[in-house]
Amino acid sequence: MKVLNFTTKQIISIFVFIFLMNPLAYCGDDYIEVVGENNPALDIPNINAAISSINENGIIHLIGTFDFDSRYLRIYKPCTIEGETNNLDQPLTELLNGTFGITSGGVTIRNLKFLDNIWGPWVWGASGPAVIIKNNIIDVDGEGIRFEAADCPIEIINNDIIGPAWANLNYSGIIGFSTYSYAGLPIPDNPLVKIIGNKITIPRIGWGMRIGHSAAGLTNCHIEGNTLQSFDGSSSAFGIEVSPYSRNITIINNDLSELTTNVAQVSIAGRNNLAQGNIFGFANGYQDYPYDMPPTTAVLLTSINFHPNWDPPTPTPEPCENNIIMNNDYRECGLPGWDYDQNGELMGGCILLESYQGEEYGHGNEVRYNFIFEIGKFPDGTGEPNEQILENPSTDQDGNQMVYDNRIIYNTAPVIYNIAPAHPIALGSGVTATVAFTDYNLDIAMIDWGDGSEINYGAIIGQTVTWNYIYSSAGVYTVTIQLVDINGTVTEETYRYNVVFDASGGFVTGGGWIDSPEGAYTADPTLTGKANFGFVSKYKKGSTVPTGNTEFQFKAGDLNFNSDLYEWLVIAGPQAKFKGDGQINNFGNYGFMVSAIDGQVNGGGGLDKFRIKIWDKDNNDAVVYDNQLNDAEDAAPMTILGGGSITIHDGKDKGARISDSGIILEGADDLEEILIYPNPVRDIVTLEFNGEFEGENLEIHLYSLTGLEMITESQVFIKQNSVEVDLTKIPAGLYLMLIENENSIFKYKLTKL
Repeated sequence: MKVLNFTTKQIISIFVFIFLMNPLAYCGDDYIEVVGENNPALDIPNINAAISSINENGIIHLIGTFDFDSRYLRIYKPCTIEGETNNLDQPLTELLNGTFGITSGGVTIRNLKFLDNIWGPWVWGASGPAVIIKNNIIDVDGEGIRFEAADCPIEIINNDIIGPAWANLNYSGIIGFSTYSYAGLPIPDNPLVKIIGNKITIPRIGWGMRIGHSAAGLTNCHIEGNTLQSFDGSSSAFGIEVSPYSRNITIINNDLSELTTNVAQVSIAGRNNLAQGNIFGFANGYQDYPYDMPPTTAVLLTSINFHPNWDPPTPTPEPCENNIIMNNDYRECGLPGWDYDQNGELMGGCILLESYQGEEYGHGNEVRYNFIFEIGKFPDGTGEPNEQILENPSTDQDGNQMVYDNRIIYNTAPVIYNIAPAHPIALGSGVTATVAFTDYNLDIAMIDWGDGSEINYGAIIGQTVTWNYIYSSAGVYTVTIQLVDINGTVTEETYRYNVVFDASGGFVTGGGWIDSPEGAYTADPTLTGKANFGFVSKYKKGSTVPTGNTEFQFKAGDLNFNSDLYEWLVIAGPQAKFKGDGQINNFGNYGFMVSAIDGQVNGGGGLDKFRIKIWDKDNNDAVVYDNQLNDAEDAAPMTILGGGSITIHDGKDKGARISDSGIILEGADDLEEILIYPNPVRDIVTLEFNGEFEGENLEIHLYSLTGLEMITESQVFIKQNSVEVDLTKIPAGLYLMLIENENSIFKYKLTKL
């Protein structure tokens, strides 16, 4: 490593001595340190000597303050010139009154402070590997960074570029072009230029970025994540300008919200350019701009965006064609989408398409899906349809068409038109949710599975999005889906329900009555009174569909509901919920859902509660009965039983359990061996056995509570695992049923309606 800090006389003596002793001594270094003296007579030769001495791709490390005496020091070989930084990676090394002229590819300029200069770094005619200008502070009176006629990639990254406080018509934070368009010919393609993450403070008059200018153009430039702001809060400065001879320029996700100007924040001419995802600010600004530009415009599409008196003289303007302005956020502009002067002429607003001096404007431009102040409205205030062909002006004074086939398409919220329903899910199995939607700028798709877990983000493929998940506990879950487009427009829908069951988690039985509240019976909401119910719901071993029976009777409304089949059963703590189909008065096609709480289970609150909802599946699911009308289906049951009980049987328990309408087992090994339903019963009661009873002969006895034997059936042969017992002639009341085989006696309490 060499440290160069010499007087001019010393430098000359050292060069002569080293050349005589070893002519190649300054041609083999990979790292050189140079200490600034804030003296041009020392600083300029020291840096020139370092550039001469450094190997290709070596590093020259500058320390202190350097004065260039208003000169450009040329960097003509691939190398890195860097400065000191503090612990926040902020540049400390200062370069005064001059800059670097870069004429070679492979040069990196980083961590330097350019101060009091006419210009910052200038790239001219470089070729080869990329030129990188990164993490510098450039506080100059002229152009911050300039590049032109370069045949190499250029990367301008994370620089802080500050313009002068005074109005400088010629100031540009970043200006670049590949070459001029001679005789109106298209410019050739140049290597990719990246302008990323820079902060640019613009004076009252000037440009933040000029991509091409006058008759000069640029191709293949990517501008992303930059912040542009006004120096003193208001200006007549352009934010980003793309010249008519430029093409394939992408302006993405830049923040212009602090740039206040009465001209265009982004001005686009040329062909095949894209402005997407940018944020625009309040464009009030300074009102004495000297040229005839439209006021108060966030995005300007134009056939000519330079003054006719500039040098070189203005060539014939290129048509402004096939540019796309999409997904930008104009909500902070405080402007309508379009503005009109007193004569009704379109003159400004968030988005303006126009041409100058009767020149052809062009065609094929699209302004689509932008988020403007009044979203979804045309200039005349209407909101439909969501697309407009803009033709203003449509012809020149000779009747020639200037503006045609240019479209403005308004941003609309994502539309969810189908949520693929999930069938009941066995605990431990995965569930897939698929949503079909309509939107062309969707950014994020989120799902809340309803169980308190973290929000999941889905995979967006075309016009569908898919999520996968595994629930950790049984339950009935409400799923919430949010789709967010790139402008932040949100569509939210809920899906009811994801049903997660545990076939080994037990079963539920219940019987008794409730006081039916006013409004529950929708055919006559004034009816109230006693309503009886009885149910059993369980999963057979190995089955994913529950079995059992449910009866519900509301005499005041002549409503007698009987279930035909079950779809699912979920038991979670003290609450059971099951759903199925059935008939009313032995007719129709009705759905039902029962929610029940066993008050004796931990968390049940000590009181049994019951809710039933019945709806007509042949009449748009119109509600027929609901004793918690207008409550969500997943709401907890609130109606306390007037009599009877509800019992949740834990499938893992052994031994006996007794309830008013449940099961009393003596000597049984498993509570799931026999089910009796319905209970309460009106006529026929079904006894359902597990497979171990197949082919056995049983005795069935029914006793009143006074000990009177009402029914005795001997040698009952079990076939197909069930037996029906006719109780039609038995009076209403509470009974005890005994079922005996060779090894056990099974006792049940049974309610006859």
